Amino acid sequence: SRASGGGRRVAVSLSDGMLCVADHRPDGSLEMSRQWEAHDMEAWIASWDCHDRETLYSGADDGVLKRWDMRSPEVPTWVDRRSHQAGVCCIQSHPFVEHCLVTGSYDETVRLYDTRQTRAPVSELAVGGGVWRLKWNPVHNGLLAAAVMHEGFAVLRYDHASASFRQGGGALRRYKGGHDSLGYGIDWQYPLEG
Repeated sequence: SRASGGGRRVAVSLSDGMLCVADHRPDGSLEMSRQWEAHDMEAWIASWDCHDRETLYSGADDGVLKRWDMRSPEVPTWVDRRSHQAGVCCIQSHPFVEHCLVTGSYDETVRLYDTRQTRAPVSELAVGGGVWRLKWNPVHNGLLAAAVMHEGFAVLRYDHASASFRQGGGALRRYKGGHDSLGYGIDWQYPLEG
């Protein structure tokens, strides 16, 4: 089940490799609660786990993916130094599927992890451009939007039965405008309630 009681902490990654967690106060202010040295190079991303409010993931220009437990963030609970061949730009836990995590990297690959078995990604998909942003669809839990820099944008299909991007999909649609601009941002429109 999704973690309840969240939404009061903000995680920030900094260019000096630090991670910070701030508490959002009722008056709207932010109060820094934790700060620590997380990476040796620029930390590109900090991302909360959707299902565990004490778990934070980070990725950096050093190509390292880390998992942190906020009850004792001094030492990461998991470090993956081998999978990414370049900087880790984005991390998204699946909002509907517990233990499902995706990462994107400058090495042009989307990686899918089962966070219970962290030895290696369970699936990888080359998308032809540096993966700057990933976003799970808020309604169709098998769709993942990707901003892939030089290759524009793609919608990927995740197959739950095989826990992979290979079977049942891969890139469904790809868009690359007739220009040399880079694809950096992407998001799904959320449905209105009611």
